[in-house]
Amino acid sequence: MQVAVWAFLAAGFTAGLVTLARHANLRWRVALPLMIFVVALLGSGSWEFIDLRALALAWLLLVIGLYVDHRPLAWTKLLLVITLALASQMKFTVAVMAVGVVLALTIHAGRKIPWLATVYTAAYLFFWLLAGQQLSSWPAYLDHSLHIANAYVDIESTFPPGEATSISLFLVGAGAILALLLATSWKQWRLVAASVLATLFGLFLLFKSGFVRDGDHGLEATGGLAMVSVLIGLAIWNRHGWKSKCLIGSVLLFNFGLLWHSDVVCGIGGLPVNLAAAFQSVPANTNTALAWLEGDASQLSSHDNLDRLRRVELPDIHGSVDIYSWGQDLLLAHGLDYRPRPVFQSYLAESPFLAELNARHLRGPEAPESILFNIGAIDQQFPALADATSWPEILSRYQLADASKPWLLYRHADAGALFTITRGPVIVGKLGQPITLPANDSLIWARINLHLTGLGKINRLLFKSPKLSLLVVTDDGQASQYRFIPTIPRQGFLLSPLVEDRITFALLQSSSWQSELANLKVKSITVVCDQAGMPQCYDDEFECSFDRLSIPTRDISQVLGIRRYRDLRKFIAGMKANWDWFGPAQAELCDGSYALATFGHTSLRMEHLGNASAATVGYGIVDANFD
Repeated sequence: MQVAVWAFLAAGFTAGLVTLARHANLRWRVALPLMIFVVALLGSGSWEFIDLRALALAWLLLVIGLYVDHRPLAWTKLLLVITLALASQMKFTVAVMAVGVVLALTIHAGRKIPWLATVYTAAYLFFWLLAGQQLSSWPAYLDHSLHIANAYVDIESTFPPGEATSISLFLVGAGAILALLLATSWKQWRLVAASVLATLFGLFLLFKSGFVRDGDHGLEATGGLAMVSVLIGLAIWNRHGWKSKCLIGSVLLFNFGLLWHSDVVCGIGGLPVNLAAAFQSVPANTNTALAWLEGDASQLSSHDNLDRLRRVELPDIHGSVDIYSWGQDLLLAHGLDYRPRPVFQSYLAESPFLAELNARHLRGPEAPESILFNIGAIDQQFPALADATSWPEILSRYQLADASKPWLLYRHADAGALFTITRGPVIVGKLGQPITLPANDSLIWARINLHLTGLGKINRLLFKSPKLSLLVVTDDGQASQYRFIPTIPRQGFLLSPLVEDRITFALLQSSSWQSELANLKVKSITVVCDQAGMPQCYDDEFECSFDRLSIPTRDISQVLGIRRYRDLRKFIAGMKANWDWFGPAQAELCDGSYALATFGHTSLRMEHLGNASAATVGYGIVDANFD
């Protein structure tokens, strides 16, 4: 089935590209390099270009429908529409682009029967049902997808250095493409309107996908510009004389150069190296594909990943299971009864609607019998924001069963006491000014409601909101700074004690958590907005409240892994180092175990731990990125 699907998509792409090349009536020594460039770009091993493979179908349909073949039922257009309907099942962005293209072609066709829209709708529904989905579930899918897309600009946004330069160059390249369309078709108002609006919409999607989460994602935007330049250039090559051809050549050169620049900035090695790698990998990929078709999966990279995942030791799991914050591949590799929540990766559930979907799932009949849990914040975000409203549900509806592995194991508890939240007074805070938390011995559930200005709403729609940070000071005087996502705090999140690792989360169920986590109680917070280079996007003042969260607690000292962790903490507390400014600290290793980390040139004086018979000493960097 997989081979058939990808072969079908490849057939649609190839047919569209050959149709464009034939329409341009170029000599093969000119047309062939352009076709090879597009194929090599989309076939590159760079993961940033994966989405472009599906988006290329939409762009091919657009330029062929507007400039090459106006017959409503031309076989190439029908093949592209059907393959695009299939690709729309894979990613919501592709479906949005497909709808925009089909709508533009339908408007351009005037009062004729909308055959392309009819075929696309029928094919989309056919593939939806073929995938085992129900028609009644499609409205919920659309609603949830729109919420995730809306939350993307808050959850996934990054702010790398040099971003302004990359964006400026992209806008110049995009403007050159739009100017090219206007210059070559300005006398045909219907064609100009359809082509410019549809192209502007597609370029906007490329901009958002490339620069909301900037960095290597910018390659998708610049790679898309280069691809669109080639496709549009082939489509309009024969429409005018040599001046238009020079303009087309100039646009191609600029956007090729921009892609080359992005390759170098991202450390890939430059455009020629990237394209050459696509062809160099063809023999190995062909051998792997042939071996797979013959039943030998040992050469697939996924086969190695599967072996690696199966070697991961998991706790003893009974019945259905879900995993937080992510790691679904682990459950599938072990053949477990995976019971996913609606938004199955926690870092995406950072809007009130999406977070409540997951929390409601834990309250309902489809809740899993077991949960594997670990903290999984991305981009240095405050850890408790991911699936924030599910935390109290887990801590009150599930009991800790095993803490000895890289994931905590929770099992569904019998009906008992649930969590309660006692509302505190609403106070007004200001951006950049510390807020002192009220002194109490309870868990603190915080609600923070920031307000976008009018310009902020426009900036968020067209680009992204400025970076927000949360500066947290704990009772032991330690200050930590995190990325702050403005949407989920309106509904609430666990602010104190500060939970940065899975064992701290596990200790929240302990009857002695107040003494064990005393140094992690939050004393004050400061919300900071970095609006450099942006308009005033947030009001200076915001409302917040610090509520009391109560959850059922018990003695967890006999839970596997807890005693060992407590012994380690006791061991660290009794150590003295000759570098007072960098003493021993607890660290989580790549395999999920805990160890003592200290400065390389440090001599330690330690107390003997009664039940310890040996100590393991290692040297290296405690980070999975350097494993």
